[in-house]
Amino acid sequence: MTSTTQTTCETVNPRQVAQAAINIYETESAYAIHADVPGADAEAVQVHCENGKLIFQAQADDGWTWERTVSLPRSGDVEGIAAECANGVLRISVPKSAASRKRSISVSQG
Repeated sequence: MTSTTQTTCETVNPRQVAQAAINIYETESAYAIHADVPGADAEAVQVHCENGKLIFQAQADDGWTWERTVSLPRSGDVEGIAAECANGVLRISVPKSAASRKRSISVSQG
């Protein structure tokens, strides 16, 4: 019986790409996204919105590239998104639209 061993050769992109670890939190007024991007500073981070998705990329000093795409809820206010990066953590805040926020409505005696 003859045995055949097959090997596969792949072309490896010299750019190292990793999916950033993220945590997503919801408060009464906003959604908060915290992403680990070790070795990247604010100048090396790009954040943009496209077709209801929040996309961010970060380039670290050691050659690693971090990428992540997150679907935005309809209640998110795209115009109010803010982002900051410090100590290897990217923090993105997506405020909720005024119409989607919880509010109390007083009831008057009729």
